[in-house]
Amino acid sequence: MTALRVFLGPTEYAGVVWGYREALRSTGVKALAVTFHHPFGYPADISLRGGRYRRNLQLTLLLPWALRTFHLFHFHGGRSLLPGGLDAPLLRAAGKKIIMQFHGCELRPRRIVQRDPLRAVNVCQHCPGGCPPDADKARLARYWERHADALICHPEFAYLLTRPYYHLPLGVALPPPAPWPTGGGPMVVAHAPSRRAVKGTHYVLQAIADLQREGLPVRLQLLEGLENIVVRRLLAACHIVVDQLLVGWFGVLALEAMAVGRPVICYLDDRWARLIPETADLPIVRATPETLKETLASLVQDPVRCQALGLAGRAYIERVYHPVRLGQALLAIYTGTAQPCEPWRAPVRSEIGSETGAGP
Repeated sequence: MTALRVFLGPTEYAGVVWGYREALRSTGVKALAVTFHHPFGYPADISLRGGRYRRNLQLTLLLPWALRTFHLFHFHGGRSLLPGGLDAPLLRAAGKKIIMQFHGCELRPRRIVQRDPLRAVNVCQHCPGGCPPDADKARLARYWERHADALICHPEFAYLLTRPYYHLPLGVALPPPAPWPTGGGPMVVAHAPSRRAVKGTHYVLQAIADLQREGLPVRLQLLEGLENIVVRRLLAACHIVVDQLLVGWFGVLALEAMAVGRPVICYLDDRWARLIPETADLPIVRATPETLKETLASLVQDPVRCQALGLAGRAYIERVYHPVRLGQALLAIYTGTAQPCEPWRAPVRSEIGSETGAGP
């Protein structure tokens, strides 16, 4: 029997594509990561460099080879091989299976999130903009609902979807756990914002400054503009990691921190947690912009609890994000045997409000 051959790309999101590549290969699938070169140095089998037009040309030239080579195309961020998804009808006509995975702002409707009555402080209120208009996002959703065999999304930004979709844990490398930092000095709190306005960095800076004025032994380590391999090394040297305070869910940074055994602080929205079974025992310390200072203070003054949370985080990563388990979850989606999520309106309509501003 011919082994399944999977194309992953072309957009990389925080190492997720490479994590899926490793997970699929652990199950015997011949997966290849073909992605645009990322400034943070995430690995790829084929890295596409240059400006937008050059990269589009490279993908166009790769299309005949890709059609011959792969059975399934797992695309990310609403982008396929050709701009505007022009290759989707061709792939379908050639009998290829298409999976589209959304990752956030390319689908999150700014107007809906800004008006969310249960998220007085939220990512779209703080974000300076730059993402496509909501109408374009709705058109993107409709296009891939027509052309993809399956959609992968997180409930937090699935507002615009009208057909069932799959939730999938993010791909992440699983390095050895790191020993707890020894020696004296202040507790080091790491925070790695790719975009400060989105991550709520202002609140982190303020909380650390307030704690230092009150005499607590704490120091902030901002990890910005660094290659991922450097970020991972610095995470292992810190005591506490703050992920984000506005989105309502954790990202790859939290997973990388838990993987090396560091406690994580993050804002988690209960509405999404109720829809994702594997978060029942998630050992992330919850905080909002209003409670961050108090939460940090309690951890800074309790190193024993920090270490216990770090061990729990590592155990959670090994259980939920193990490459073989993740590879099996991917295969279940590819074969249609996974359990899909219903469109967001049904489970959260009563809490979000009835007006969505989206539809076919």
